[in-house]
Amino acid sequence: MTGMVSSMLYLPVVDGGSVAVATAVSAEEGGNLSTRLGAFETTIDIPPGAIRENATLVVQVATAPPSPGNLQLVGDVLDIKLHTETGVSITEFLKPFTMTIGYSAEDVTEVNVELLALHYWNIATNQWQEIPTAVDVGNSQLNAMLDHLTLFAVLEGLPAVPPTPTATPTATPTATPTATPTATPTATPTATPTATPTATPTATPTATPTATPTATPTATPTATPTATPTAMPTATPTATAVPTAVSYTIAGYVQKGPFVLGSEITVRELDDRFVPTGRTFTGSIEGSTGRFTVRGIFSYPFVELSANGFYFNEIADTLSTAPIILLALADLRDSTTVNVNLLTHLERPRVFALIDSGLSFLAAKAQAQGEVLSAFNIAASAIGTSESLDISQPGTGNAILLAISVILQANRSEAQLTELLSTLSSDLRTDGMLNSAATRQKLIDGMEYVKPRRVAIRSNILARYAEL
Repeated sequence: MTGMVSSMLYLPVVDGGSVAVATAVSAEEGGNLSTRLGAFETTIDIPPGAIRENATLVVQVATAPPSPGNLQLVGDVLDIKLHTETGVSITEFLKPFTMTIGYSAEDVTEVNVELLALHYWNIATNQWQEIPTAVDVGNSQLNAMLDHLTLFAVLEGLPAVPPTPTATPTATPTATPTATPTATPTATPTATPTATPTATPTATPTATPTATPTATPTATPTATPTATPTAMPTATPTATAVPTAVSYTIAGYVQKGPFVLGSEITVRELDDRFVPTGRTFTGSIEGSTGRFTVRGIFSYPFVELSANGFYFNEIADTLSTAPIILLALADLRDSTTVNVNLLTHLERPRVFALIDSGLSFLAAKAQAQGEVLSAFNIAASAIGTSESLDISQPGTGNAILLAISVILQANRSEAQLTELLSTLSSDLRTDGMLNSAATRQKLIDGMEYVKPRRVAIRSNILARYAEL
């Protein structure tokens, strides 16, 4: 499984509480970072030979960026830094590197894409300075070549049109500019889409179902139709409400680092009030990647998974000396692939509290996940459900899970980690906020412990998965 682990590491940054994305950059091979940190999908590609020694590229959303002045800021200002393993900052490059900003139609609905350009903050002049930017409308991208690092932003420039009409005044030009641009764009889009969808769906469904059922019962004697409708509605809802013979095969991975072969996995059935029914199904981890499979016949789709076992400590580069327990909640109707990890564990108590307050399971899960991420100063985004994340795979959500995993582990023993997980999840349960200053400080301490070890941690994980 070598090469599968995400190259990015997300870390909360103490100064300003922003989020950072980091990746290793090799002097010989270069490096690449691609992430939707902030409003856009940002890709930085540093070629081989651009720097003299190996370094770490760090990107974060600037928390107090300079004003764009009379230009319009589109998205977020990014603070991009590169530092060596000894902490020395690299601001200039031996070769230029590329930055690509990918946008969607929703990102640029209120701007003129043709006027967008990448800018950098010039600390000498205290002004935003435009970088020559290629606007690729077909691929929804902005592309620029850079040779240094600082603050970067996408700004919408001022159109070149307004000064021209003012200079050529009164008589002839006044009528032409006003009439032509205003009329054409407004009329066409409004009329066409509205008419077609409305007419067709309404007529067809109504006519067909009504005619067929009515004709058949009428031809039979009077007694039979009366008996049949009465019996059928009563029997059907009872069978649907308690699906006593639904077979599910639940599969996934258990990860702090990956749990080891032989660790136990238990699946508990929950009723529609999320109370255990007493029905449990057990299995074990099938390999040292943390993979498991549990089969059973369930009366309800809601389950709680509990994993108990030893795991690979990605910071110490060794197996844990004691087991830990991780939990997860799932609705098997949504997916039978259920991963168990620190995010699923931390959000669980909050999910129960939100369900008790009246939220649906799906809404409670989404809100609880966002609140857990906020405790780490990570803005909630579309990263998928917690139980779908996997630290052995690339992607933003998986990188976030890995970052949370290493921050919580830091230099803690298994007992200390278990205590911190309990303290943190209990604090979040009531209002979804991290209220304890002591717990917050432990997260900051963990982040500071991890910062100088990021390259080693990634190396440990890659080596571990390469062995499996």
